[in-house]
Amino acid sequence: MQDYARLQEVITKLRDDEVKAIQAQLTPAQQMIEDLQFEYELLNLTNVEREKAIALRYANATAASEEGKKIADSIQRNYEAMKQMSETTMLVDGMKYEF
Repeated sequence: MQDYARLQEVITKLRDDEVKAIQAQLTPAQQMIEDLQFEYELLNLTNVEREKAIALRYANATAASEEGKKIADSIQRNYEAMKQMSETTMLVDGMKYEF
């Protein structure tokens, strides 16, 4: 009889946890409002900051977390590499017109 009572407690706890998880989800309207607020906040960021914010949100990571730091560092590295490539291309193109 004790086993049955313990099993009933476990089942009740699992059901309560599921109910809490469902209640924690945003409604479509709440999600849209949150998305619009996020988009508004992006307007004040540079392109690289915007890319980092979007990637962190997509990964559901914070900037301070281990994963978040790796994501932000990778984006920063890619941005700097693209910038350097762009500057090199401009330099080479500029030299073409000198000769």
